[in-house]
Order: sequence, then C-alpha cells, then structure tokens
Amino acid sequence: TEVCGEPPAVIAAETLQQDPAGVLRVLWRRIGIEDRPDAVRWQAGQRPQWDNWREWHAETAQSRGIHPSRTDYADTVDNHAGLRALYEHHRPFYEEMYAYRLVVRPS
Repeated sequence: TEVCGEPPAVIAAETLQQDPAGVLRVLWRRIGIEDRPDAVRWQAGQRPQWDNWREWHAETAQSRGIHPSRTDYADTVDNHAGLRALYEHHRPFYEEMYAYRLVVRPS
C-alpha cells in the first residue's frame, strides 16, 4: 500500500484451487481486465518454455485446469526441524500478506 496507495492483490492458493473462476473474476475487476472465463481451462500438454524444467512441470502438463494440489508429504513442519524453523520464520510475513487476500463473495 505504501508504494501504489492501494492494498496488494494477494491470491490465496487454497481459494484459487476451490474457485479459480471466482478468484480470477475478482482479480480482473480489481485491476481493470475484462473477464475471461475460458482462462481457467486449457489443453493438456508440454509447453516449449518448460523444456528446461520438463520434470518439474509434468503434473501441470497433464492438467486441464486449476485443481487442488497434493498435500501428503513425508516431511512436514510436524516432523522436520528445518521445515519447522522456516515455517516459524516466514509465518508472520505470510499472515501479513494473507490479510490482503482477495475474497470471493457468492454471486
């Protein structure tokens, strides 16, 4: 808000995964872009710009839209001291940003 005088447009991943069209609609209205309902669906497949990171984009290349991501990991903040330290360090910054998240109101 200090740089441009407006609060930042923060997108919470869980909200985007639950309602991609709604989140993008709120974002586009906020920044003055025309609504594009077709932007939340696409053809599956690799993109040339992903060639250097093909393995990293494998799941995305198979997708046809935004969907909830995997959340079952062997290492978590509950069983890994390094992850716990990172979590605790970054949590205040996350909470500050999260306060500015875009909220989708039912139509």
